[in-house]
Amino acid sequence: MSIFDLLKQDHRKVESLLDEIIDHPTAHQKQQKLFQTFCKEIKAHNQGEDATFYEALKQHKKIKDIILKADEEHHAAETIIEQLEKDDLPAEKWNAKIKVLRDMILNHVKSEEKEIFSLAKKYLEKDDLKSIQEQFQNEKENYM
Repeated sequence: MSIFDLLKQDHRKVESLLDEIIDHPTAHQKQQKLFQTFCKEIKAHNQGEDATFYEALKQHKKIKDIILKADEEHHAAETIIEQLEKDDLPAEKWNAKIKVLRDMILNHVKSEEKEIFSLAKKYLEKDDLKSIQEQFQNEKENYM
């Protein structure tokens, strides 16, 4: 599997978990269990992606701003996740925040898979992509 395949696989998993959480707005215990799984997955993904894929792309001045923006999108999502983890929000507010988070992540993923993947293929060598893929897997495993 390439780094692009691994990232897409993570994206689909996270999207699926978010959809499942949103599909159960009145089943708080089920939502929380799914949310815990989601948090574990998204945090490991972001850690691996930031430390490997984004780090390699930031070395190219022409695209550094795009990567920094994507990195900030990760931080914005993490802020909402932290608010949701506190579990002291009324259910309606919690459900609204998880929907906002899903929308943010879906927009980020769409942009990443279209624009950033294309830039990575342009600016990174095949050997670099293979190395990033291996490092990404190690980062995720270490985080989990």
